[in-house]
Amino acid sequence: MLNTNILPQYLVKNITGKKKPHLRNLTNDRSSGLPTLVSVFPLLDSLRKKMPLAIFYIDIENFQSIENTKGKEVSQHILWTIGEFLKSASFDFYGRRQNLVTVSLGSDDFLVFVDLPPIDEDFAVHYSALKAELEKQINQIIAPLKLEKNLHIHLGYAEIKDNACAFIESVVYKAIKEAAFTAKNYAHASEHAKWQIFKTIISQKGIRTFYQPIISLKNGKITGWEALSRGPQGSLLETPLALFNAAQYYNHLYELEIICQEKALARISPYLKGHYLFLNISPRIIYSHYEQHLKFIEQLLAKYALDSQNIVLELTERDAIENYEQFKKALNHYRDSGFLIAIDDTGAGYSSLQAIAETKPEFMKVDMSLIRGIDKDPTKKALLETLVNFSCKIGTQIICEGIETLEEFKTLASMGCDYGQGYFIAQPAPDISQEISSPITSDNSFFFYPSCYDFKSSHKIEDMARYQESLPPDTPVTSIVDLFKNNKLINSYAICENDIPIGLITRERLFAILGSRYGYDLFARKPVRNIMDKQPLILPGYTPVEEAASVIAARLENGFMDNYIIVTRNCSYAGIVNTSKIIDTLARIQIAQAKDAHPLTGLPGNCYIKRKLTSLIEAKQEFTVLYIDLDDFKAFNDYYGFGHGDRAITLLADIINEQVRSYGNAEDMVGHIGGDDFIVITTPEKADTVANHIIAEFDRNITKLYDQAAQKCGYIETANRQGVITRFPIMTLSIAGITNNREAPFVDYLHLSETAAKVKKIAKQQKGSSYLNSRKISLPD
Repeated sequence: MLNTNILPQYLVKNITGKKKPHLRNLTNDRSSGLPTLVSVFPLLDSLRKKMPLAIFYIDIENFQSIENTKGKEVSQHILWTIGEFLKSASFDFYGRRQNLVTVSLGSDDFLVFVDLPPIDEDFAVHYSALKAELEKQINQIIAPLKLEKNLHIHLGYAEIKDNACAFIESVVYKAIKEAAFTAKNYAHASEHAKWQIFKTIISQKGIRTFYQPIISLKNGKITGWEALSRGPQGSLLETPLALFNAAQYYNHLYELEIICQEKALARISPYLKGHYLFLNISPRIIYSHYEQHLKFIEQLLAKYALDSQNIVLELTERDAIENYEQFKKALNHYRDSGFLIAIDDTGAGYSSLQAIAETKPEFMKVDMSLIRGIDKDPTKKALLETLVNFSCKIGTQIICEGIETLEEFKTLASMGCDYGQGYFIAQPAPDISQEISSPITSDNSFFFYPSCYDFKSSHKIEDMARYQESLPPDTPVTSIVDLFKNNKLINSYAICENDIPIGLITRERLFAILGSRYGYDLFARKPVRNIMDKQPLILPGYTPVEEAASVIAARLENGFMDNYIIVTRNCSYAGIVNTSKIIDTLARIQIAQAKDAHPLTGLPGNCYIKRKLTSLIEAKQEFTVLYIDLDDFKAFNDYYGFGHGDRAITLLADIINEQVRSYGNAEDMVGHIGGDDFIVITTPEKADTVANHIIAEFDRNITKLYDQAAQKCGYIETANRQGVITRFPIMTLSIAGITNNREAPFVDYLHLSETAAKVKKIAKQQKGSSYLNSRKISLPD
């Protein structure tokens, strides 16, 4: 029998059949007898001024099914009973909490307001204990109803934010929304614990920032740092994967990312001059919040006195880009503000290649899955070679992530990759490393330097060689048949004895021999030495592509058809390269050279010169550059015409080439900057001799280009730049010599050019042909 003493008055008639007079209390819920939320706002407003508050949201699981099966009277008896229990229930949650007021939200939804508990990392334990205790006591007090199953509750928790300026209704409703959402969406205590940790991270900006150096694979210098974010140490959200997955799940990704970015920028200012900071950012942020985010990050840059040109926004693949047109429009706002763009995890996600094509980033970061074990994996190496070639064509730079071994490092450097990062180089650290304390920084052999002198030898065959396992000469032919059948990508094997190549077996040769009449019976059980090519083309890895192509052509004339070259390093086997790749590379080199070479002299042009000088400077090589300039060439060109002007240019080019060949080094380079300006890159000990011989030879031959009258009087008369007729002497040369010393090297190509301009200006003030070396004069600041 129901206990009618605890029921609301308006239900008594329905159950007992007797009327009892009652008054409706509009401030109380009729089902539970508890106050309504609206009625307690004044009390809550008063309480929050005295203490911090929190709420528990309690909801009966599947209560509608109880209403459907047990009826309205039993259901409301349950709600009334639970309401009475909650009013005086003890909430043991990080100690005993004060049950300040209990209210009904209608139906089976209840709120209990308590004093704020001291939340810590054991939230899941306390949450589970409280939920279990509440369910136990609720089932005890409704036991007389003899329900088929025990009741279970959804339990949610939220803090009421201490904001004295906000209306009490606003802060309470916000807390209710949070508590109700977590109660009904998070089934496990660990999910509730993660949410509490995440909330604390956001409210307290509890992010730890680590900086991992990114270095040049050309010279080992630090190019910049990637800022990596971590959650509180030892927490469920310590790792970046857990942290950002939680942010996406809770729909707070923007709030988390701006905290991470602010933390990263706060300490980088003293180190960022001449370096980059890579900031991770989700495409969703750019797509959905670019106006708000761009304003935020520009304010941060101003606050910390940073330049956007040193900031690289690294687009992560946490979510796919759905509308590239709108995304590019948003991204252009960042580019207009000076930010650079990097694509993360290139080669890992399905959308990364499209992202590269659409966004045209300044940097491509190659995913560590492609880098891991690349020194042993021909397929990975081939893929990366494609990316390196692709990056050159579109003008972006490659950064290899996750380098963990010396072998990986050497392979990537030798392939011409631009930059690298990983644990082998330096682990992420809370302090910003300005130097790498690793053996790689003290051994220049680890780094890849393109040839800085020879216009024809910047590509070596070892850069294209594919390393694969070699075979001993006693390997059975049947075993090699199996190798070829099981690996369709491999078409040749080097045959080596003590790591020294002695032969080559190709797929084509093997099956041609075995497929001939009696071939299988004769050779299938024999060792490979019986059928291998005993005169394969074997070349050292440092062989230039052009020289390799010449050897291939020469052997072809002698009846050798070489489809593969065995590549060696210190006479030992180092890999195999397909000759078609040699020919293709040579063709691309020649096309590139033709584009860059000066059309009149055929000498390397300005782009190539700049690349070579930059490479020399970065490698801290000691060298001297001779900048050679014709004096009064414009007057000669105006007086005699362009045809004679071209003759003067080609004469000077021939003289320079001849003197460099005679008095310089075999590796010295001659370049044509443009017009009447030339350049020679040589060694400091040869510079003076080469320069003086160029001047002597030029002075002996230049008069031949003038008519007899000019030769006799020593000048021509023509209009100067102001249109005034002026006497111009026979052309002379001004040569400025600039030496890069290891002890005090130039900072970059621009620094060298500025110094050259100062020296050349002094040289041109001398009468007649002159040569000045920067080592022997004092330059103005």
